[in-house]
Amino acid sequence: MTRDQQGARLDGALESYAAFLAHQLAEVAVLMSGAGDTAGAQAARARLERMLADLRDLSPAAPVEQRADLPELFAAAAAALSEPGRRVRLSVDGAVAAVSADVAQLSALAGHLTRMALAQSAGGVRLVLRGAAGPGGRVHVELEHVEGAGDDRDPQRRLDPFERPAGTGALLGAGVSGPAAARIVSAHQGTLGLCARAGNVVAMFDLPAADR
Repeated sequence: MTRDQQGARLDGALESYAAFLAHQLAEVAVLMSGAGDTAGAQAARARLERMLADLRDLSPAAPVEQRADLPELFAAAAAALSEPGRRVRLSVDGAVAAVSADVAQLSALAGHLTRMALAQSAGGVRLVLRGAAGPGGRVHVELEHVEGAGDDRDPQRRLDPFERPAGTGALLGAGVSGPAAARIVSAHQGTLGLCARAGNVVAMFDLPAADR
């Protein structure tokens, strides 16, 4: 599927998601209005911040190109999302070429792809990152979720808005991460794809190379 086709497929569903999200944000605002500084208010505030970040990532601004280290960004996402019983183990396969992209948006991309993997698992996950320079001044990137396919023969559907993740736990609401990740990659003139490979799920995309 081309980048334009992927964008067209998502547009209508994302409009519906934005309307749903606006409704949820209003509910959270009501919960927070009289809750003071209680634990419930703090949880609601965290939920509100997560929703706002997701909404921002669905409509990323024009990227500000900077030299970015993908292993560093994905390691930060793994550390931030790991918790007891749901640890993210990240390994890097070979040298990963540096990219020229918006660092803040790539940090969000790393978080969304990690959340997608966690949302498909009842426990922790193992991820393998690769990135090699390719034609046209681009870096081809792969993030492999080891043993992440399960019975899913079409992982590409995980990029659909409202897709219900197969795992359990606090990240079940991470269904928006697929569309958000696709939009961030698209903002960098790339296309995000998912495929099954030997029982694993591989996210594939390309980004501008830093050394062109």
